[in-house]
Amino acid sequence: MAEDNVLAGGIETLYAMKESLLELEGYKEKSLELAKEEEQLERAILAKEKAIEDEINEVTKKRKDEIELSFEEQINKIKTRIKKVKNKKDKLKDSKISKRIEIETAELIEERRQLKEEMKSIFRIHHISRLHNNEFYYSIFMPQGLRDLLVIVITILICFLFLPVGIYHFLLPQKFIWIVLTYFITVIVFGGIYFRINHVTKEKNQAGAKKLKDVRKRLLQNARRIKAIEKSIRKDKDESVYGLDKYNKEIAQLESEFINITEEKKTALADFEANTKLIISKEIKERQKIELDELKRTYDKVYEEQRNAEEKVTKYSLDISRNYESFVGKENMSIVKIERLIEIMETGEVKKISDAIAVSGNSDDLIDKQ
Repeated sequence: MAEDNVLAGGIETLYAMKESLLELEGYKEKSLELAKEEEQLERAILAKEKAIEDEINEVTKKRKDEIELSFEEQINKIKTRIKKVKNKKDKLKDSKISKRIEIETAELIEERRQLKEEMKSIFRIHHISRLHNNEFYYSIFMPQGLRDLLVIVITILICFLFLPVGIYHFLLPQKFIWIVLTYFITVIVFGGIYFRINHVTKEKNQAGAKKLKDVRKRLLQNARRIKAIEKSIRKDKDESVYGLDKYNKEIAQLESEFINITEEKKTALADFEANTKLIISKEIKERQKIELDELKRTYDKVYEEQRNAEEKVTKYSLDISRNYESFVGKENMSIVKIERLIEIMETGEVKKISDAIAVSGNSDDLIDKQ
């Protein structure tokens, strides 16, 4: 066909050109439809693969969570039992420690009782009011140690700072003379009370006061020795004297169970990741395989058909370009134009395609002029 002079051809050549154009348009339309179908199938395959992957992730996560939950329930039960046994042990130990302290300090406790009785006797013999038989009195009038010094400092601050300032600020006019008077009265009142009590209890009863001071000193020493023994007992790490073997064995057994179950949990999770997860994944993929494979087969078929249609489009486009367009021009290579040329030749006015093109061109010029 490439060697023939298309322009010298007759109406049969035009019919052949029209047939080639119709074939080309048909393959173009088919190629577009198949391309759309191919794209839809490709999206469907990707969506299916993602759905399979999502199902695998969801199922494996659920199974793994179930394994962890099962082990955690057992671990929490053991933790609760360990805590319960330790509480029982601690209660018994505290009871035994208290009993031990009571036994080992019994003599000192008795000594303290006797010292307190001796102190009461001194108050009675020397006619000192029992109202003064309290720690505050001893701290102020017979101080011994830092604790008594702290009590003295706090008392001074309350009596000679907070109290007068409070009275001045809340009850009196805000004038300098009132603060001076307030301090003066406070010093007189509390100073007088202090010296009065000191005179009655110490100066008039020097022998009694001396005895009270001596007894209180021994009481403080007694308290320090009791505290030292209590501290030593509580710091003693040896529990063998308290009969706690039953609880220690149970705690050791429970802690061993805790370690074993924790290790079993690690092993179970590792086995799940290495084996069970793969089995679940394989099972889900096998279940979805038929549908996915069917999509892929359909895709491959459509892809092949589209590729063939595209090849036909290329072939017909090249054939038309080589066999016809080079003779009649691209502007005349349309179905509408070819049908117009066929109509002209069917009238019998012309016999060759070149003449039909000329007539058609003249007709177009007339139409443009009108």
